[in-house]
Amino acid sequence: MDRTADRQADKELVRSRVRLDELARDLAGCDLKSRGPDDLWACCPFHAEDTPSFHVRPGRGLYKCFGCGESGDVFSFVQQVQGVDFRQALEFLADRAGVSLSSLTGEERRRHAESRRVRDVLMAAGQVFQSALKEARDDRAWKYMRERGFRPETLDAFGVGFVPTDMLARLRVQVPAADLDRAGFTRAFAGRLSFGIRD
Repeated sequence: MDRTADRQADKELVRSRVRLDELARDLAGCDLKSRGPDDLWACCPFHAEDTPSFHVRPGRGLYKCFGCGESGDVFSFVQQVQGVDFRQALEFLADRAGVSLSSLTGEERRRHAESRRVRDVLMAAGQVFQSALKEARDDRAWKYMRERGFRPETLDAFGVGFVPTDMLARLRVQVPAADLDRAGFTRAFAGRLSFGIRD
């Protein structure tokens, strides 16, 4: 099978595993409302409007805005929302769907795998830091945030945490040491508040 056929097979597999309505909610915050089977509507994520004109057909994997004219499938949606090219959209959606792309070159596979490992470290670190802040309810960090007017639900919503002095030991329990080193964590972060940043 040649690269073009591989890419087409990858594209169809990814398309079959990704629901456009879930993607629109997760990436663009679309508040989709049903008007019937396979008939969802929301305000368009591509232009400002008060009346829903953004139409999603999850069963067909297609969308169209009757206000601004934007239309397409899961790939064009990611390209438009994230400002990426088709290849980047395909890789993003494959990762989201847990699909290994057969059309990637060896170097692309290596970079993709490394990126996923670093992202896993960052997610694990965020959980460790959030847990550490919750454990430190009587500590300076918690008191500081409370004095600044932050409520527990706000801290949770924005992934705020506290970097404990034993963070490297805690993270080594969850992730391989080589991946931890690659992510760049050092003891210099200890004793500080952390704010989760997500793409």
